[in-house]
Amino acid sequence: MPCVVNTLVATQTLRTGDRVRVDGDRGVVTRLDQTEVDQTRLDKTAGSAAT
Repeated sequence: MPCVVNTLVATQTLRTGDRVRVDGDRGVVTRLDQTEVDQTRLDKTAGSAAT
C-alpha cells in the first residue's frame, strides 16, 4: 500500500471525492483532473476486455 505522510497541506487542498495518484516511492500526491480520471477508467476497461 503506497503511503505519503506529512504533506502539510493535503487536508486543506484535497476534497472528498477528489481522485488522486499516489507515488509512494517519490512521496508525491497528484490530484487528477476529470480527463485523467476518464482515461484511467478507459484503460482499465480496455485491459479487462483484452484478457
